[in-house]
Amino acid sequence: MSRSTKERAVDLLVEEGLSLNRSLDVVLLPKSSYYYQPKAIDEETMNEIRRLAFRWKREGYRRIYRRLRRSGRTINHKKVYRLYC
Repeated sequence: MSRSTKERAVDLLVEEGLSLNRSLDVVLLPKSSYYYQPKAIDEETMNEIRRLAFRWKREGYRRIYRRLRRSGRTINHKKVYRLYC
């Protein structure tokens, strides 16, 4: 089962009167996963990566990363790789 399916199952069990901790145990979902909030994608950074990739079509993520750093952006190369590739 996916995490979202398990979360829905926990919510249903809680609505039926089962405690949250017991519901999480029954569904085998860690409490940290239940409360996890994924980070939103930074649209401004994504647009900048797209703009650079369009301008320099043959450059890979490493050069895009260097151009972002040279322009004053504080960004990790792994994040550029994840968003670019």
